[in-house]
Amino acid sequence: MATARTLTMAVIALGASALITLGSASPAAAHNSQIGSTPAAGAVLEAAPDLVSVRFDAALMDVGEALVVRAPDGTIVSTGIPEIKRDTIRTAVRTDVPAGEYTVAYRIVSKDGHPVTATFTYTVTSGAAASPSPRPAKSTAASTSPAPATPIDPATTASDSGPAVIIYVLIAVVLAGAGIALVLRSRR
Repeated sequence: MATARTLTMAVIALGASALITLGSASPAAAHNSQIGSTPAAGAVLEAAPDLVSVRFDAALMDVGEALVVRAPDGTIVSTGIPEIKRDTIRTAVRTDVPAGEYTVAYRIVSKDGHPVTATFTYTVTSGAAASPSPRPAKSTAASTSPAPATPIDPATTASDSGPAVIIYVLIAVVLAGAGIALVLRSRR
């Protein structure tokens, strides 16, 4: 009887240590994080850049990406299709733009398959003279650029811990079943 109790306690201790080990590994640790950009978030520039890039802490999947730069009036000034090179996504940007605050919105897919979206801004202090009439909503730049990423509050892109929860529940069920089996066996 002492052997069954000892075995039960060992199984419970092993299960608890497995849960602690698995629980200490953050599911979000595998998601990419922005570590820099050109221009930098919040930068104040004298002239508009011709390229905007965002760098991440790990390589990106080349699927489902979007990088859109919007002028102060909301028009898209990024041109072409965003390009991914290892840990960086970049896109060309029109330089014949007015002064003001520009918004960069991106959506990338981490190597773990989870999408990451965010926005940041930079300011251009001098630029092309404003056109007397507004530009048409469907310019060549807008028609060749990808659909804009819908800016999402980064708090809403928290990791999906569904698979981790399932693993914890399965481990708990197996441990409970093993403990019950051992107790029932010891009573015979």
